[in-house]
Amino acid sequence: ARIARAEAELQGGRPSEAIGDASALLDPAGPSGIEAGVLRRARFVRGAAYYALHRYAEARTDLAALLQQEPDNENARLLQALILEKTGQPKEALNQLNLIVAAHPESIDALQTRATLLQEQAQPALARADYDRLVALAPEEPAFYIERARCLIQLEEFRAARLDLDKAVSLGASHGEVQALYRLTR
Repeated sequence: ARIARAEAELQGGRPSEAIGDASALLDPAGPSGIEAGVLRRARFVRGAAYYALHRYAEARTDLAALLQQEPDNENARLLQALILEKTGQPKEALNQLNLIVAAHPESIDALQTRATLLQEQAQPALARADYDRLVALAPEEPAFYIERARCLIQLEEFRAARLDLDKAVSLGASHGEVQALYRLTR
């Protein structure tokens, strides 16, 4: 119950409370007999909560410990890459994301994280390639069309951007959400 509450607190935007619940599970003096899987989930939740609070050193410590136990934990590796970016190592973050995408080419989370980082690093052509893949993997997700349209606008491919915005609206995106982008396509 405590791990479920910690996860809900993290998702609900209460990272401090999530840290408290996760730490109670991870405390050596805490309850005994907790399954290893629950402890790994608690470590990830606490690392993600530290990240949300910009406490990157503590987040990095939890994620490193988790990855020692579970080296293929994709979410922990993604969060670790984001920490690299937030701590002034954007090239290393991108290298890590490239390795994750190479290992998990169908991973929507990995592709989306890399595309977002590429956009932040002003590399719209590379980000567009990831959004092309995301649209192919999840053609009913309007957010991917919107983000690809942002890339296309930066690349001055206005007609293609407008088509993506039209598709996003047809999939349920609100006109208000895309209005500013429509103006940029004129």
